[in-house]
Amino acid sequence: MVKPYLSAFVMVRVLLLLCLLIAENTFAFPLKNRAFTQQQNKVEHLITQFKMEEAIVASSSLSSPYNEFYQINVSFYQFVATQDPTHKTTFMNQWNMVLATIEIMPDNEPHKNVLLSEIHAKRAVIDFLAQDYVTAAWHIRAANQYIQTNKKSFPDSPTNLKMSGVFNVVFSNVPKEYQWFMNMLGFKGNFESGYKQLKRAVSEGDILESEASIILYFTEKNLVSKPKEAIERLNFEQKRIGKCMILELFTASGYLGMNENEKAIGILRNRKQYAESDEVFFTPYWDYLLGKAYFYKENYTAAIKSFDQFNEKIKGELYIGDALFKTGMSYLLNGDYPTAKNYFIQLQNQKNSGFDEDEYALTTSKRFIKSPPSTHTKQLFRARNRYDGGYFTESILILDKLKAEITNLSRENKVEMYYRYGRVYQQADFPNAAKTAYLASLNETSPGNSLYMQPYACYYLGEMYKKEGNNEEARKYYKKALTYNDYLYQNGLESKCKVALSRL
Repeated sequence: MVKPYLSAFVMVRVLLLLCLLIAENTFAFPLKNRAFTQQQNKVEHLITQFKMEEAIVASSSLSSPYNEFYQINVSFYQFVATQDPTHKTTFMNQWNMVLATIEIMPDNEPHKNVLLSEIHAKRAVIDFLAQDYVTAAWHIRAANQYIQTNKKSFPDSPTNLKMSGVFNVVFSNVPKEYQWFMNMLGFKGNFESGYKQLKRAVSEGDILESEASIILYFTEKNLVSKPKEAIERLNFEQKRIGKCMILELFTASGYLGMNENEKAIGILRNRKQYAESDEVFFTPYWDYLLGKAYFYKENYTAAIKSFDQFNEKIKGELYIGDALFKTGMSYLLNGDYPTAKNYFIQLQNQKNSGFDEDEYALTTSKRFIKSPPSTHTKQLFRARNRYDGGYFTESILILDKLKAEITNLSRENKVEMYYRYGRVYQQADFPNAAKTAYLASLNETSPGNSLYMQPYACYYLGEMYKKEGNNEEARKYYKKALTYNDYLYQNGLESKCKVALSRL
């Protein structure tokens, strides 16, 4: 089975997340009829607020193809936000009719091909989640072809910037496992060009402004290692359009990625205002993020409650594996291995989404079904979780206790212990200590299940040397990371390394 990955399908994943966190101004065409424009803005505002029933009613007053376009977008957002097959069926039933209404637009309309590009990209998400990757790739190719055609017909139109930027970013950093697939389709990209196009789409574009901002947020957060700048983009959007479930969820996710758990949980605790609203179409992914935040805080009872709420409401496979695994780990770290084992067994029967987090959950739970993890392994999990939450002092204290017993640690545990030290020291801005720890991790042999930490140690060494202006050393470690194979989280890391090398 061809597995999905963050980089080559980053557009799909971004659109997937966009449906959970859809920003304002999905389309803001410069129409001559002012009354039409005002009504269109109203529809977009309702979609931004995830007030889907109101959006459907409001869009009915728009002329074709915009009425049909917004209607199918509502179905799309509802499906990806819940993975409920009912909404997917609605989307598929609308598909041919919506395409037909767009295709009869005159060819001199500069937004015709943009609409077609957007709609094919969203269809790719539908097929992607169904793990029909060949069909998804076909729709991605169609989306790319439509935007390239539009660039030839309207080369100076800012309408082209957003999708052009997305495709340049997507096709520039494909992991080697999937390079043959991209070559077969003839995809090429230039990351720097795409990055600049997305920035221009935010500052110059008169359509898709917020979508460009959100995609740029993911690009900077996941590929350029600029999480603070990414968060600032969300803060700007919130100042511009006000707080809403989508931007709040994105912001909390960003804070989690920046190891600022207290800021994230401060947002996510306000669940009630959205979950209990009769107007807002609530997404269960809120509960997934809240579960992670409690997990990092070691509030296992609250984490279990949130993950159970997520598992109960979500209808698909995405992040179910990770949620089940973290639920099991909550029990395990709280001293209840038998209950934890039941969750690990349940996870084995769960259809695998193929995403990195779910792959890790499946692989690790298999080990823990055979036998409970050692005391040292459990403490390393705690050190990781405390680091992920930004509780660096607590993480270091756990690691120091393990180091005091280093003669009793397995080689696998030693690799992880040094790597965890490196992550904490790097994030706390002690680069020399971080380098020493990463190198100690790399020098350990027989890493076992900790293998993935060694290429990641190479990547982070490259990041530190790049920050110091030592591009030669940075390049050496990025390249060294790319020499590793068959480890967890491989595709995501390869994407980051390829982007970093291209930017050097």
